[in-house]
Order: sequence, then structure tokens, then C-alpha cells
Amino acid sequence: MKVTKADLVRTISRESGVEAIEAEVVVESLLALILKHMEQDNTIEIRGFGTFKLDPRSAKKARNPFTNELMVLPAQKVPSLKFTREFKKKIAEGYSID
Repeated sequence: MKVTKADLVRTISRESGVEAIEAEVVVESLLALILKHMEQDNTIEIRGFGTFKLDPRSAKKARNPFTNELMVLPAQKVPSLKFTREFKKKIAEGYSID
């Protein structure tokens, strides 16, 4: 099942008793803050959930499959999310292979 941002807003609104528009502001603000801090190369740690950070990737050689031309992909930073052990444990408890 796919859960969208709108689904999150509705659930937060229903469970907290706030208006949907207020819940949407909270969700949008949280996402904007995460993006803002990651753009500044900050690490965002949410206890019990995970850590957002930028991981460095070194430059590497690649080949264009259409032209067979060799090119160099520049070094870059890519976003990552590492979940906490606590979060992973809760997820694993919900799934059992029988």
C-alpha cells in the first residue's frame, strides 16, 4: 500500500484533532526544514526513527551506452536515510516468515 503526503496529513489531522490545513502546514514545514538543513550539509537526527545525511560519492569513470564514449562522472553528495535499530526492530516484529 502506498501512503501519500495527503494521507499523512489526513491521519495527523484525525488523530490529533487539528484542522487538516494546520496538519498540512506542519508536514510541509517539517519537509522544508529537512531539505533546508540537508542543503547546508547538516545531519538531521530524529531519535527513534533515523538520521538524514549527505553521503559523499567519489568521481568515477562511466561509458555512454549509446555512443560508447568514455566520460567521468563528477564527485557528488547523495542524500541517505539510516534508520535506527529501534525502528528496524519494530518493523521486523511486524513481519514474520512462516
